[in-house]
Amino acid sequence: MDVFEQHVNETLALIGQEKLSYYKEEAPIFQKAYDYVKEYAYQKKLTNTAIALRVVRALHSGTYRGKVTLEDGSVVKRPYVCHCLAVAQMIINLHIPLSHEEEDVVLSAALCHDIPAYVTFSKGFSELTQVYHLSVPVTSLVSFIYTRNLQTEADKAAFFKRMEGSKLGMIVKLADRGNVVEGLYNVSVWKAQEYIHETKTYYMPLCVYGREKYPELEQPFGVLLEKIRSLIDATEILVVRYVKTEMELTDKILRLKEDNARMRSFIRKRNEIKKIIT
Repeated sequence: MDVFEQHVNETLALIGQEKLSYYKEEAPIFQKAYDYVKEYAYQKKLTNTAIALRVVRALHSGTYRGKVTLEDGSVVKRPYVCHCLAVAQMIINLHIPLSHEEEDVVLSAALCHDIPAYVTFSKGFSELTQVYHLSVPVTSLVSFIYTRNLQTEADKAAFFKRMEGSKLGMIVKLADRGNVVEGLYNVSVWKAQEYIHETKTYYMPLCVYGREKYPELEQPFGVLLEKIRSLIDATEILVVRYVKTEMELTDKILRLKEDNARMRSFIRKRNEIKKIIT
């Protein structure tokens, strides 16, 4: 065991096995992605990433997003950690030119970015450092990119304006959105419309800005932009068709109800006339 692995193991021991427990029966659903990120973290000796893997697996245990079809054809709830691992995996595959420390912080934040939305910390974001021993830069980045408390369009506009000053924050948020739009087929049409609006209004312009401000990131940000654009465009076409079809069907149903109501009224009046005659 080398120094890196020893340090990781010692840190995990400090956190404690109780805090790192998870539903092992769900592991096969995300194990391949988990092993991919873990292998990369250990190969590159990314301490925070190696620790964050265990932390996010535990803290997201029992939370879900969408459905997944297993090899036997059964459909089950998709563990939320699948999303976190997918975001980290996307960043790895983009081969973004970062320093060793920057890459460790980015991948750790990518893994942990949604923990505060699902886990109530009594001391706020600082518990990621105080209890789970992630570095302060990781905790600070997770706090900086957190968006669940944005209520209005003005809040969102201000947030994305601040995001322009954080290269690492932009990487995590854009990779996160890149994975989110992959699953738009699995949300309601109304939620899809919300995602489309949000992505076009804030995320795509942020991607364009990032390509201009950080020339060294032009290629990975360009890949992300094309990915997001193509998926959003395809989703929008389907949404428009769905809404049009739904409106046509709704109008047809309304007309049939009106015809039915007129028919019932006619029959009722005819029966009343018959009673009078007899």
